[in-house]
Amino acid sequence: MPTVEDQFIPDEKLLNEFLEGILNPKVRELDAEGFGINPIEIVIVEGGREKVQVSCVEKRSICKVAFYETFNTNRCVIKVSVRLIEKTENSGLCGFNLSGEIKLGEPSVKRFTLVYNELGFSKV
Repeated sequence: MPTVEDQFIPDEKLLNEFLEGILNPKVRELDAEGFGINPIEIVIVEGGREKVQVSCVEKRSICKVAFYETFNTNRCVIKVSVRLIEKTENSGLCGFNLSGEIKLGEPSVKRFTLVYNELGFSKV
């Protein structure tokens, strides 16, 4: 299981693999269902610190993401917590959590959970 000591700041290539292969497909899927996740601000969590990586003036949600090194240098684990700025009134949806990996440049989602009526971010 990855620990805080395993967290790292991704390079631009790895960040783009995460955005295009993991986050954006889920956000598009939820937006198509009317949840209005976009635009989204990306915050990288590393060693207990947070750094805004992609900022938006009129953001509708915030994504906190942590990248973890593993014993396999061709694989990293990713944990994500996304929260809407304002929860969806009719359903109580306030965001989602997911975990995944990028292995040999191939992103994949391992777990995905919609979150309802929860105020804070989950631990990433």
